[in-house]
Amino acid sequence: DISDRDLAILAQICYEDIPSGTRLDTLSSTYPSYANSITSAFKEAAILEEMKGWKVFKTHYSKGGLQIAVFEKDGQLVFACRGSEDKDVWYKSAEFWKDWIVADGLGWLTGFNAQAPAAKSFVKKVMNQYTSYDVFVTGHSLGGNVAYNLASKALDVDSGRVKKINTYNGLGLLFGITLGLTDVVDEYRLVNNAEKIKDYHIEGDPVFPLSIFHYGEHIKLSMCEGAYGAHDLYSFFVHLPRYKNSSNAGGGGSW
Repeated sequence: DISDRDLAILAQICYEDIPSGTRLDTLSSTYPSYANSITSAFKEAAILEEMKGWKVFKTHYSKGGLQIAVFEKDGQLVFACRGSEDKDVWYKSAEFWKDWIVADGLGWLTGFNAQAPAAKSFVKKVMNQYTSYDVFVTGHSLGGNVAYNLASKALDVDSGRVKKINTYNGLGLLFGITLGLTDVVDEYRLVNNAEKIKDYHIEGDPVFPLSIFHYGEHIKLSMCEGAYGAHDLYSFFVHLPRYKNSSNAGGGGSW
């Protein structure tokens, strides 16, 4: 099984544009700039060596700012949905406008995430191509909303292969999946698979309470010293246990 800690770590790693085929435990030698950025976010509460055996399986980018990294290990796929790009670099990149204005802002106001259709199309294509793989879904911030939308389609393709859907300080759904009546069935799938969903959030996080609808088990944790703020993923790395020399580690194994 893949642990909730693994899914939190992969939600952080997917903020980097790591090429397909890259092994995560050798990232320091293959792409040191990405490794340094991830290590900085971990602040010693996690290490890349925990992800021994994991590799970047596929990546996807589409108009609207959608960023998804698919990680693979031992016939298991994790669809990690990236959250909003750093608002402090808006003047450098159009991703600010795609994420914070189109996806976050308009999505919050209307209940429709412009990134959702492409996310659904992508997971359907991958699952139909790799029919023997189990599926896990994770996402942080805006990525939590994308994860819900992606997961609803994954459940439609083959609910038996979908094992876990985790969000971390995730933006949920305001008025359901969208305002369209044809999408009510998507929300129905999430409600009826609530036992597979965990919504983690840090006390004081400003994003999680913005949305009306969150599904599954709600798990509230305290912000840890050293975090940049309640919305930071760091506190999850501190709270969620490490595994050592255990077959239950999900991603780590021996390290």
